[in-house]
Amino acid sequence: MWKSFFSGLVMVFVMILFVQCNDDPEPVEESFFNYGVFIVNEGNFTDSDGSLSYYDFDSARVGNNVFETINNRPLAAIFQSMAFYEQNGYIIDSNGRIEIVSKKDMTSVGTISSGLALPRYFAGHTNYGYITDWGPYDASWANPDSKIHILDLDNMQIKESLNAPSRPEDIMIYNDLIYIAHSATNLITVYSPDNQEVIDSINVNNGPVQFVLDKNEDLWVISTGAYISGGALQKVDLANAEVVQNVDLSGISPNGRLAINRAGDILFFMGEIWSLDYTYTNNKVYKATINLPGQYTEIISEPNLYGLGIDPKRDEVYVADAVAFQGNGKVYTFDFSGKKINEYSVGRGPRDFVFMNK
Repeated sequence: MWKSFFSGLVMVFVMILFVQCNDDPEPVEESFFNYGVFIVNEGNFTDSDGSLSYYDFDSARVGNNVFETINNRPLAAIFQSMAFYEQNGYIIDSNGRIEIVSKKDMTSVGTISSGLALPRYFAGHTNYGYITDWGPYDASWANPDSKIHILDLDNMQIKESLNAPSRPEDIMIYNDLIYIAHSATNLITVYSPDNQEVIDSINVNNGPVQFVLDKNEDLWVISTGAYISGGALQKVDLANAEVVQNVDLSGISPNGRLAINRAGDILFFMGEIWSLDYTYTNNKVYKATINLPGQYTEIISEPNLYGLGIDPKRDEVYVADAVAFQGNGKVYTFDFSGKKINEYSVGRGPRDFVFMNK
């Protein structure tokens, strides 16, 4: 078990957190959360045992159950995502709740539960936060009542909820516009935070999930096909709001994970094929340059991979192994050639990474 305490020094706040690694019973000392990576552990759907892990770069140690340890209560969540904006972090629980924590020390500063159904991702802009929400399932397990919630960051109350195309996922704010991928459609919608309405939409492949911005300020979108068509990687010219390059990924069955390196010129994405008995997945990670995206190459092959990220400071590839949700998962790091650098155990169902670089 972890033990934590806070110690005040003159003009300096120092948070000391003792963590116990899964493979080493001796506690180690870690300070702050400004030079490491948070691992979002989704948890098992029926158990609501999502958690937050943290790997500290300086000490090369991992601590699990960060929220529980610091706040003395369980997260009890199906952990979807996490994002930081200004002084707070927003932990998205797809059970219909958002935990708000202090960026400085991860102590809880509030909870939002009213008005949320199946929230997915958060992004902040000026005095507002924007939350994508699938909305409730109907009798056919579709989500026709999806929303974009506008959160007033001054009082932490939902100010307004906008109707949205089905199953909004990734959200990005760029040049004072809000871009949202809608995974049950073939649309990326563009919202204006000034009048808080849709001002444009971009037609892409079916099932857009994630996007990244490259060094040329072009948007790259990965789509799964949404059981309608094969997946694709597409480049979008934001100035004209149109797809200008398309890479067919139907042969690798993309699962929607997409990341880009620090220089903004190498893309990484993941393919996923289920085993014949549906007990595990065969996953591969591919890389491609933005100049030749169709000439992608395989660099990593592991079963049950569930998450993908790129450390923007070290240019290392992070992948999350959910071990088919049969116990705690693992995180592996690789260089860009696919050579393994490190691995460590985390919580159940690791799916996402949030890098904190001082």
